[in-house]
Amino acid sequence: MSLVYKIIGAVELAIALILLMVSFKFGTTSYEHWEASRAALRGLNLIALREFPAAKEQFENAIRTRSDYVGAHEGLLYLAMVSKPADTKGAKTHANDILTLTDRKGPRAAGAYIAYGVLKTREAAEAKTPADRVRLLDAAEVEFQNAQKADPDNADAWINRGILELIRKDWVNPDAPQPHLQAAFEAFSKARNCRSVCVLGLYPQTAALGRLYFERNEHLRALEEMAKSAELDPEGVGGLTNYGVAYGLRLINPGLAEDQKRAMLQKVDKLIPATNPAHYFLQCCVGSVYFSIQRFEESKLAYSQLANDHRERGTAFAGLAALTFYRYQQGANKGIKDEPISTTFNLLHLAESKGDLTPGQQAWCYNVMALCRREGYPFPTTNDPKPVQSPEYYLRKAIELDPNFWIASRNLGVLHQEKSEWKDALLNYRLSDKANPAQEEIRKAIKTFEEPPQVSTPQLYPKTVTTDPDEMGITTLEVPAFLVTVQPSYPGKVERDATRIWIDNTQQTYWEFLTDNQILVLSQESLLDGKHEFRGEFVDAGANVRPLSWPFAVDLAPPSARFLEPKGDDLPDSKAAFLLELEDSASRVEFSTFNLRIQGSGTTARVVDTVKKGAFQYDMPPLKLFKADKVKASPVKFMLPASFPPEGEFDLFLEVRDRAGLEYKNKFHFKFGKPKKP
Repeated sequence: MSLVYKIIGAVELAIALILLMVSFKFGTTSYEHWEASRAALRGLNLIALREFPAAKEQFENAIRTRSDYVGAHEGLLYLAMVSKPADTKGAKTHANDILTLTDRKGPRAAGAYIAYGVLKTREAAEAKTPADRVRLLDAAEVEFQNAQKADPDNADAWINRGILELIRKDWVNPDAPQPHLQAAFEAFSKARNCRSVCVLGLYPQTAALGRLYFERNEHLRALEEMAKSAELDPEGVGGLTNYGVAYGLRLINPGLAEDQKRAMLQKVDKLIPATNPAHYFLQCCVGSVYFSIQRFEESKLAYSQLANDHRERGTAFAGLAALTFYRYQQGANKGIKDEPISTTFNLLHLAESKGDLTPGQQAWCYNVMALCRREGYPFPTTNDPKPVQSPEYYLRKAIELDPNFWIASRNLGVLHQEKSEWKDALLNYRLSDKANPAQEEIRKAIKTFEEPPQVSTPQLYPKTVTTDPDEMGITTLEVPAFLVTVQPSYPGKVERDATRIWIDNTQQTYWEFLTDNQILVLSQESLLDGKHEFRGEFVDAGANVRPLSWPFAVDLAPPSARFLEPKGDDLPDSKAAFLLELEDSASRVEFSTFNLRIQGSGTTARVVDTVKKGAFQYDMPPLKLFKADKVKASPVKFMLPASFPPEGEFDLFLEVRDRAGLEYKNKFHFKFGKPKKP
C-alpha cells in the first residue's frame, strides 16, 4: 500500500510540467504580461528550491498583475496539491479557474482534470465504506477520461488510469487481481506511445510499471523499470528507494539460481547509500540470501553490521538469532547446547521488543522462542534469564499475529498431540494444512485424526442368548445388557460425556467402561416382547462421531400355531386339506425346527407342502416323528396320508421353536366320517 501512496504523490509532481510550459507559451506583448511571466518564473525557481511559501507569493503576484494568467493558476494548483496538509479547497478552485480560462481544452485543461482525479483518489483512500470507495474511484476515472478528451495525446492521463487500476486491485478486488493488472499494463503501454509524456510523468509510470511486473512475477523486468525510476526521480530519493526495494525483492526471489544470487551480491555494496530508506531492507535481504546459500560467515557479518548501525530496529537481531539456531540444529553446536539456545532466545527477545518487526517477522520470532523453550531454555546455568512463557504461549502468539503461519500451527499441534489433547491437535493440524497443503505427514495425521472410531456389532451380555450379527440380536431377558467395543483411530478412549446411547427412544445413562474401549450398557427399564433398536453416537477424543444402529428383539413367549383350515375339529373325509399358520411376535419362527407327528390308523402318512413352488411329500409310517426340513414359511399346507381309512379319529402332534429357542408343543385332535354320496 505504501508504494501506491508514493505513486499517487509522484503523479502530482507531473503537474509541474504545466508550469514549465507556461513560461514560454505566451509572448510579452504587454508590460503586464511580461511582469506576470517574470513572477511565474520566479515561482518556478522557488519550487525547484522547495521554498513553497515564497513560490506561492510569486504566483499570487502574477495573478494580481493578470487575473487570466493561466500559468500562475497552474503554479498555485501544484502548490495546493503538494501542501501538507493538502489544500483540497484551493486545488479545486485553481483547477476550476484553469478549466474556465482554457475552455476545457488543451494540455492545461488536461492537467486540471488530472488534479481533480487525484483529489478523488485521495478521498477514496479515506472512504468509510467499500461502496463509497468504489464510487470515488469511478469518479476519479471519469476525470482522467476528461483529461484524455481535452488532450488526446496526454500520456499522464493514461499513466493515472493505469495507477488507478493498481489501486482498484489493492483496495477493491485483492482476490481477483488479474483483470486490473491487465488493464494497468495496457494503460502504461498506451502512455509510452503518447508524444506529450513529460519527464516528471515518466517517474510514476516506471515506478508503477515496476510494481506491475512484480505482480506478474516478472522480477527482472521489474528491476529494470525500478532502475529507470531511480534515474528519473528528480530528488534522487524515491527512485533509489524503489530501486533498492526491487533489488532486495529480486535477491530473495525463490526462483533465482544460486549463481545469479552470487552475481547480484557482488554489486550490492555501493548500490544504495546508507542514508536511503531502502538501505536497511536491502542489507536484510543480503543477510538472508547469504544465509540461504549457506555462506554463514558473510550472513553473520551482514546482520552484525546492521545490528550495530541500527540498534533501534529488530530485523538484524532476528536474523542473527535464525543463524545461531539453524547452526545449532545442523549439529555445529550440539555439544554446548545451552550457549546457542540461550543466545538465540535472548536475540529473539531483543528483536521482538524493538516494535518495528512486521507481524509475520514477529510471529517467526515467537515460533523459534517456543522451540528454544522445548530445548530446555532457561538452563540452570543461565544468568538473569529473560522473562519466559510456555512453548504453547509463544506459538499461540505467533498464530494470533499471522494466522497463515503454518509452521507455528503445526508445532502447536505436535505439542497438543504429545499431551493427548487430540481435539486441539487436530484443530491446529487443520490450520497448518490449510495454509500449506504440501505437508504429507500432516495430511496423514489429519486423515488418522478425522477417522471416526470403529464400533463393533453389540453383543448381548452375558452371552446366554442367541445372537445373529448379520441381522439382529435376540434375548429372552426383560432387562438386557449390551457389550460394545469401540476402537478410536489413535490412542485414547471414547469421550464419555460426548457419547450418547439410546434403547428405542430412551437415552441410556446406566453404562460404564469395562476397559478403555469396552462399554457395558444395561437397559434402564424392562422391555416388552417384540422388536427394539439399540442406537449410539460414539465420540472419540478428536470429536469424531461414529453412529450405530442395531436392531434386536426381546422374546419372552414361544411361537404359536393355529389351523386356518379346517375351521373346526370335524372333517368331511380324510382327503381334506390342512392349512397350519405359525407365528412369533418377536424373534420369528425357526422353521428348520418344525416337527409333525401323526397318530392314527393305517400304514402310511403323507405331508404335502403346496405353499412353495415345487411341492414335495413325505411318505411316513404312522406313529413316528417326522421332520419337515423343507418347510420355510407359514402357512404350511398338507393332507393326510392316502392310506387313512375313510372314517375315524387321529391326533396331530406339533413341535417348533422360535429363534430365541423357546419351544411350542401342542396336540390337535380331528375326526372324520364317511364321504357323502353325491
